[in-house]
Amino acid sequence: MVAAICYAWLLENRKRKNKGQGDGYVVVPVMNIKRSNMWKHYQAAWLFHHVGLDANSLLFADEVDLEILLMTGQLSIVVVGQDVLRTNAEVGSQCTILTDNSCEDAYDLLQTPVLKKILLAGILLDTHNLDSYSSLSTSRDAEAVQLLSIGSSPNYRNNLFDQYGSVLEAMRHSYGMPPNE
Repeated sequence: MVAAICYAWLLENRKRKNKGQGDGYVVVPVMNIKRSNMWKHYQAAWLFHHVGLDANSLLFADEVDLEILLMTGQLSIVVVGQDVLRTNAEVGSQCTILTDNSCEDAYDLLQTPVLKKILLAGILLDTHNLDSYSSLSTSRDAEAVQLLSIGSSPNYRNNLFDQYGSVLEAMRHSYGMPPNE
């Protein structure tokens, strides 16, 4: 979800930067779940809240009739995880690939504080704070975190993960262990 939002933001801003190209369309991320299913994606919900993203501004699959828009030719779909940001297990986070691609194409777009914050948080959550004992973290993830951390407080990375950990601990205390643990 984080990668889809960031990818759409980057595409829309590239379009604006290259005025005249791509006129007549708007890039909008649509979460491929029902809004009510966000309860099952508490990591993403917490992340959106943490970075100040208004969840009411997001579109979900149950709020847009994609089939009619597709059939009438008013829509084209890009599935970010499958069509655009394939990881091939070389990174732990799709946000790392998006950061790498943005560095090559549009480094200036990565200077937006909210975008940097959400990409950084996405990588840290996906890689369990760059846990070197986990197969989820790679050197490319660490390089992306280093790049995105420029201008952040020195302890931002650990503070972010500590905040997330306290939310998880409160949920475990209140609701028991998640089904996958």
